[in-house]
Amino acid sequence: MRHFRLLILFTLIACQDNIPSRSTISDSAVNSAPPSSTGQTTSFRSTQLHSRCQSSARCFYAQMPVYNQNNFMLENYVGNKIGVSQYHDAGLCAPTSGAMVLRAVLSEKDGLTKLNNTFLNFLPYQPWYETIYQIGVDAQTDFLNGGTTPYEMNHAFSAYFSKTQAKKGLYLNLWQRNNLWANQDMIDLIKSKKPAFLIGVHPLTKVGARYTSTSSGHALAIKGFDGDRLHIQDPWGMDHFARIQVEKIQMSNGAQVETTTFKDFGASRGTFMGTYGSDHKIVLDEVLGVSLD
Repeated sequence: MRHFRLLILFTLIACQDNIPSRSTISDSAVNSAPPSSTGQTTSFRSTQLHSRCQSSARCFYAQMPVYNQNNFMLENYVGNKIGVSQYHDAGLCAPTSGAMVLRAVLSEKDGLTKLNNTFLNFLPYQPWYETIYQIGVDAQTDFLNGGTTPYEMNHAFSAYFSKTQAKKGLYLNLWQRNNLWANQDMIDLIKSKKPAFLIGVHPLTKVGARYTSTSSGHALAIKGFDGDRLHIQDPWGMDHFARIQVEKIQMSNGAQVETTTFKDFGASRGTFMGTYGSDHKIVLDEVLGVSLD
């Protein structure tokens, strides 16, 4: 069955290496969040294993590609489209992660499922950099200054699948920040519905024993899980594994907040978490899950 739950998100996912340069949009720029955004722990306990899972211990999209938002072919293509010579990625992580998610989901589409969307129908046959650019256009990515709002990314994905007639069912769901995710919650949802996830994250900077929020954001893709670890693909061109946890964090202003953070991720400087994880908390903000059952 189709399931659309469109919630309002506030982080501008800018994806740049320079954290202080990122920004957020004003709360007044979007509608009020619905009453269902309670900030409570999300729970998806299920005993039924999805038919496309490899096993109860591993479930992932084997054909999800790893794209690099800094790839010269992508930069040249976007630059030519927007009329900027020697264009350098100004924040393409959200459409890049979105392209990975769509490629993965469509790779396991049932032959009798009718997408009824020109972009999705031709996506498997077009160059990957064209896909990323088109998602960016549809999600109103700021190609010049960098950044995509999760609200517009959600709008684009909803439009893509609005006329889908799935043989077994379409799963499309978006949760607002402040819904708390335990590691097993996400694993159980993957086991039962096998969504690929487009997620928004941001780092909290450590100040002594406390943390302060930054106006940064980055997008990642989750292709599934292996054991008790989530398999994460970073649009910086690498993949790795991590776990999430719900924890209370003492902020520099004295407030204590409960949020979902990542742990046990690799220290590779080639990934967002490896770059910023040593002196930051990496917080899970937004989660968009897509699956064609």
